[in-house]
Formats: sequence, structure tokens, C-alpha cells
Amino acid sequence: EGFNGPRGDGFPLANMLAMVSVENKELVPILAAHIYTVCPTAIPTLPAATANASEEEFMEGLGMLKGKNGEFETFDRFLTRTESIVSLVANIMASTPSSHVLLGGHNGAVEWLG
Repeated sequence: EGFNGPRGDGFPLANMLAMVSVENKELVPILAAHIYTVCPTAIPTLPAATANASEEEFMEGLGMLKGKNGEFETFDRFLTRTESIVSLVANIMASTPSSHVLLGGHNGAVEWLG
């Protein structure tokens, strides 16, 4: 958390990940899978709950985390965490080099906004 601040704290990390992904193509699916695992709503397709999903199944489908006590995180914490991850995803997409394809690269950013 903390990549969504007004100082642009996520850009150095995003740029490093984008540069590494150009040389190490294995990073691309691994990072995408990790981001989807910790925050399914960061990938521009919302998870769809089944018609008879319980509240717990719905919350898990959104990517809400459970603490050690078995309780789901608060909705405010979930939104803050999601905002941070979405900010990092956007930072990665907008990073140099322009040839990177991590999370779709620049083309992915344009598609994501569309």
C-alpha cells in the first residue's frame, strides 16, 4: 500500500518492473497472476458471482482478505488496498520502456481506459 499517494511513489517500482520484464519475459504472467490473486478487481474484468452466491463467496470473489481471526477486512481497508494496487497497475502500464508488455504495456493502458 502507498502507491496511490500524490507523490507518485509507485512509479519507480513500476518502472523497474517494466524494465525487468523486457529482459525477463517470465515475469509478465507471474506478476499478472499475483495481482489478480490479491486484487481481482485490478484486472479490467469484474468477477461475476453466481446467482446463488453467499455473501462470503461474493466477498471472496471481490478479493477481500480474511485476517488471522477469520474475519474479512473492513470495506475501507479493502478499498484502500484495491486503490493502491490499481494505481500500481496503471503506473506499470504507463512506464518506460514503451516496448514493454507487462500488464499489456501502453496498449493495455489504452484498452483499459476504453
